[in-house]
Amino acid sequence: MEKDEKILLSSLADKKKRSFEKNIPLYSAFLDLHLQSLSISQIPDLYLFGGYPDAERKIAVFLPDYMEEPDENALKVVRVSVCGKEILSHRDYLGAALGVGIKRDQLGDIIVEKGHADIIIKGDMADFLCDNLVKAGRANVSCEVLSLSALEIKENEPSKIKAVSVSSLRLDKIVADGFNLSRTDASAFILSGKVFVNQREVLKPDFKLNEKDKITLRGKGKIEIIGLNGYSKKGKIRVELGIF
Repeated sequence: MEKDEKILLSSLADKKKRSFEKNIPLYSAFLDLHLQSLSISQIPDLYLFGGYPDAERKIAVFLPDYMEEPDENALKVVRVSVCGKEILSHRDYLGAALGVGIKRDQLGDIIVEKGHADIIIKGDMADFLCDNLVKAGRANVSCEVLSLSALEIKENEPSKIKAVSVSSLRLDKIVADGFNLSRTDASAFILSGKVFVNQREVLKPDFKLNEKDKITLRGKGKIEIIGLNGYSKKGKIRVELGIF
């Protein structure tokens, strides 16, 4: 375990203890999928929250007995609207936010839509970002702070459907076929902690998958087993993969 990971776990354990002893809500910085998996493995009953059900980046939440959900100011949305016809990418919006001095662990998911993006952010940093963000990429932008209820989440449809036939639903085989990799490279990615199944880190190449499982390869994208369509004449499983 790395030094910074040990520091994180110690910080989370301390927040859990203080929340219980003082009966107050406490929240961590945003955690990526690796840190979420690590934290869940070490801290029982950890509550993670990212603003919407399929959020990739999430905060750890520690609540007193009288609260069931994070308070409305724990996370906010900064809607960044483009002034003009410039088309901006996720990288443009992220770079702009980091450029005004916001740390990455204060930022959650960035949901890019036509003409704007919704940046999920720790509540106490929302006004700072909104006041200072005036440009993203080559475009001038305007900002407003909104509640999480204003998020515009569209159902994520696969950009492509891929049919493959496999002898088993091993993780390394599905990763190789889904991301056009060799089996060796797929295994290397898994063993290095870059593959997540249903947002949980999996380090075993022979891990058995199921229909509807979602697999993320960090830096490459996501796939989902959207259907199992029987067996081929050679006895292989016909798998339908959604590529995102």
